[in-house]
Amino acid sequence: MLDLAQVSMEDSGSAREWTIERLQDAVDTAGLVLWELDPATLGCTFVSNGIERLSGYSAALWLSHPQFWLSRIHAADRQTLFDACAAAARHAAKQNVVLRLLTADECLLWISVMLHVVVDEAGCCRLRGTMCDISSLPGILQSEMEALRHNHGLLDEAEALRRSDRFKSEFIAHISHELRTPLHHIKGYASTLLRSHEQCDPATLRDYLQIIIEETDQLERLVVDILDTSRIERQALTLDIDSVRLDELVRKVLQRWALTSHHHFELIMPSDMPPIPADPYRIEQVLNNLLSNVVRYTPERTLTTISLQTSRSEVQLSVRDRGPGVAPEHLPHLFERFYRAHTATRSGERGSGLGLFICKEIIEQHGGTIWAANMPDGGMLFCFRLPRRRSAALQQQVPTPGACAERAPVE
Repeated sequence: MLDLAQVSMEDSGSAREWTIERLQDAVDTAGLVLWELDPATLGCTFVSNGIERLSGYSAALWLSHPQFWLSRIHAADRQTLFDACAAAARHAAKQNVVLRLLTADECLLWISVMLHVVVDEAGCCRLRGTMCDISSLPGILQSEMEALRHNHGLLDEAEALRRSDRFKSEFIAHISHELRTPLHHIKGYASTLLRSHEQCDPATLRDYLQIIIEETDQLERLVVDILDTSRIERQALTLDIDSVRLDELVRKVLQRWALTSHHHFELIMPSDMPPIPADPYRIEQVLNNLLSNVVRYTPERTLTTISLQTSRSEVQLSVRDRGPGVAPEHLPHLFERFYRAHTATRSGERGSGLGLFICKEIIEQHGGTIWAANMPDGGMLFCFRLPRRRSAALQQQVPTPGACAERAPVE
């Protein structure tokens, strides 16, 4: 007679073995190795067959010599493993560590080890977990990082192209407007003179011609600013360095402005200004741009003070006006391209928004610095410093006034 209980037990055992085999296959396919340790001795009590593929040593060897596996862990990583085993047993919490495993062919593998505490049917604690090879991960991460860096570089290039296109669009729109205004005035007054020059009295004729001359000068300044801005963008703005007496250069510029404007100028300087290495044309351009701002943004017949100071390493030029100044939020942007604070004191006064930007580039190419500030008692102060020697271009020492200064109003 067939023993049904025995058949049932045999079927149950076969099903259990079949399930274990299925699990073993799944673990091996995933590249994982299951293992189990005695927490008291750290002896290996179970390891799946995948250990041979991982380490080159059979599961039988690991089990016949329970401490064998410890000899295959890199000596520098053993304490890390001991600490993880102790923490897992003490806190009944999963632990995950990365170790180096020495294989049968003397290669080092990076492996990720996960451990946690389980209690078997007999009530004994075991450390059970998985290990897997992650040696290829650094290479994968390195490849991914290189790909990310490459993509980031492409994004930077694309952003640079967008900024360049945006600058070109802004530049064309801005300059088109600035060119149109003086051309419109010149054409209008020239057309009027052409139609009715015989009826114009001498005073009106002179006024019309003076306006045409002023607008032509404005066009010339604008063209110079456009060309210089283009050179700056192409890093092609060059300097023709010579030995320059800054005091003589300032006197010449101020005399011209005193004759052509309705402002008063005062020059304060030491009696013995030293020559400096500079491009006289470019420094004169900076002075003209600064004084043009004074004339544009301060009331007529106000006093503007230009002062020169010298130290052992630098000279400093300051332009102090008595105008309304600018709002504090405008100060950080005054030397930006196309920036205008819109505080002109007379209607019709225009500027390209390029003058101070060009000043900054010229002074910095000389190895100097330039800045602006509101004065506590009103008005604006523009200052720039230049090195007395080309080799000292990067020194930033504060200049002190000369021992003997002369005050000279410019008529």
